[in-house]
Amino acid sequence: MKTLVLFLTIVVNANLVQAQQQISYIKHKNPQTFRSEKDSLYKGHNYDYYNAMFKKATKQRNNGIIITSAGVGLLIGVQVASNNINVKTVGVISVASLVCIGTGTPIWIVGSVKRKKSRKAIEEIKRNLSLSFGTNQHGIGLALIF
Repeated sequence: MKTLVLFLTIVVNANLVQAQQQISYIKHKNPQTFRSEKDSLYKGHNYDYYNAMFKKATKQRNNGIIITSAGVGLLIGVQVASNNINVKTVGVISVASLVCIGTGTPIWIVGSVKRKKSRKAIEEIKRNLSLSFGTNQHGIGLALIF
């Protein structure tokens, strides 16, 4: 049973590594697609949009953390209690825990990436908003630049 769990863990991790390598290959093949220029990232959206996206991404990341943690907890718990539980039950719980880990990890990663991009956009919007006081063509004035 432990060999089955070990095998499934290796398969899940190999799939995650392969997915990362494919994304890396795509980035190097066509880097313009993944470039985060100021115009392409922030065009047409305001602070409220990115604030809502930040909150949604935070919930997604937190849900991924919870699902992954539940899977790890189940896996550890079933291995600790494997002597007192039926072999079929151990197998079912082990597979369920690996499914939780395999599902929760990508949700966690995607939520973290979206959260990071939204935070970057919010900071850029805040940075671009400025209030200046000075002279202009009509005299002295106050200008809000956004």
